[in-house]
Amino acid sequence: RTMTTLAMQNLTPSLAAKVKRLRKIRKANDRAERDTANWARLHMRSERRERLDFDSRPYLTALLRDARPRQVWVACAQSGKTVTGLSKLFHFLCHPPDGRPRAVIYTFPTQVEVFKFAKTRAKPMILASPFLCRQIGDVDSAESKMFSNGSVIHFQGTFTEREATSIPADLLVHDELDRSRPDTLQSYEDRLRASTDPRRYLYSTPTIPGWGISAAWQHTDQQEWVWICGACGREQIFAPMDRSVPWQEMLDFETPCFRCADCQAEVQREWVTAGRWVPQAPENAGRAGYHLTGIMPPESTAERLAEAWRDVIYPERFVQGHIGLPEVAGDKSVTEDMIAFGD
Repeated sequence: RTMTTLAMQNLTPSLAAKVKRLRKIRKANDRAERDTANWARLHMRSERRERLDFDSRPYLTALLRDARPRQVWVACAQSGKTVTGLSKLFHFLCHPPDGRPRAVIYTFPTQVEVFKFAKTRAKPMILASPFLCRQIGDVDSAESKMFSNGSVIHFQGTFTEREATSIPADLLVHDELDRSRPDTLQSYEDRLRASTDPRRYLYSTPTIPGWGISAAWQHTDQQEWVWICGACGREQIFAPMDRSVPWQEMLDFETPCFRCADCQAEVQREWVTAGRWVPQAPENAGRAGYHLTGIMPPESTAERLAEAWRDVIYPERFVQGHIGLPEVAGDKSVTEDMIAFGD
């Protein structure tokens, strides 16, 4: 309750001090609620009911706080993109920018994947968060969840045209873009026409160079995670999208360890976590692009990558999923029709 200056003057000194402290706490809480990363720390949990860990994954906080309406995340496996993406969406739905309820359509390639994701990832994360449990309204199914403020999220597939229903949206999120049908994705674009605040987020493990997520990346500010070698002091980027430094030069399978591209010193984890995002195409500042590679997740150690490489059958799959780069087999030509129809 707001107190007038006159009312404050009538309080005892100790009570007045307590009121001031409470006001400071409220302001701090309001700031925390507005900041997506702080909000995620306070209210979000993983599907295993664990607090989100940004200390070992500092590269994720920028993704949470980036408010640009067009975003592209090119990511290796186990990068944290799914939990981070859901946290970003739930904050957007609970605290829309102007207070007006928002509608989100979140897609996966197939309806089977939609149900699996909704039941094994999204629902457990909601149930693990007391705050989100209080926000969910009357509509709470595998396909749709409505929040108490009127915001809603729909989970849908992309494998048939009829899945791009006439539900209007303010934000489209296409997860695993490269395995989704391009023609259906185009139909989803129509869902944004009536929105006064249209947004589109694309997430995917890359597959084919110049296709899908890697094509969308070309129109963004192309942010790479840059860190300093503690031995030679030179800036490093592991597996950049432009392939200016081959990833093989920085991943020693024999030792195994990551190495500096310049002095070949063994990379220490703290060098990587002390990095920062640097746009490689700042002229495209209106569209956010983030590249999450195999050196960034704490679980993605050189030892694990070396073990995975020893068992590899399809090297291009290793590069796509473990390194985070688009890659095709040297003797195989892949067409857009093959992606669209699963050949």
